[in-house]
Amino acid sequence: MDVALMTIEKQTVPYCLNVVWDENGKLKGAAFYEQDVIRDDGVIISVKQGDAQPVAVLDHKGVDVTGIIGKIGVAAVALAEQKDAELRAAQADVQRLTGERDGYQARVAALDSEANALRAEIEALKAPKPILRVPTAALLIVMERHELTTQLNAILAALPAEQGREVELYLKMPYTRRDHPLVAMVQQAFGWTDTEVDALFVEADAV
Repeated sequence: MDVALMTIEKQTVPYCLNVVWDENGKLKGAAFYEQDVIRDDGVIISVKQGDAQPVAVLDHKGVDVTGIIGKIGVAAVALAEQKDAELRAAQADVQRLTGERDGYQARVAALDSEANALRAEIEALKAPKPILRVPTAALLIVMERHELTTQLNAILAALPAEQGREVELYLKMPYTRRDHPLVAMVQQAFGWTDTEVDALFVEADAV
């Protein structure tokens, strides 16, 4: 019976190159590391990092240190350019999204303003309509209900004769308007507010 022989292979390969500068930016030192890779039939079964070695060892191993450092610099520049491009793209996305957000916020504010205007219109429609005129007789009935007739007669009697006759003619008219000068005169004489006069007209309208 044939037995397949297992092939164990050990290979030492470069691992990393550490370069150190001092606080003045001058090269302080460098160290080179290798790693031992063990394979079993091509499958890695062990990796072990070696100890630090002086960079001069690389020259004996035929490694172009200057070339490696140059490649590292080129790679670093390429990586920096890549990251810069990614940063610029991200900043552009932020600006675009910020613009979209501002646009949405402005639209929301406009819609909110429209909603407030509509609510104000609805409240205005729901508010009771002012009574613009009522039957004069109904208004006098309300005055009597509130025991204001005697005081009203005293006010009218104190008017000059010509104005008193004019008021008598006004009181014979079928309707009295809320904005009639006679109403304003009586309001001032009684010291009523506009709200109190409006209430009298509402009550008279229901008579």
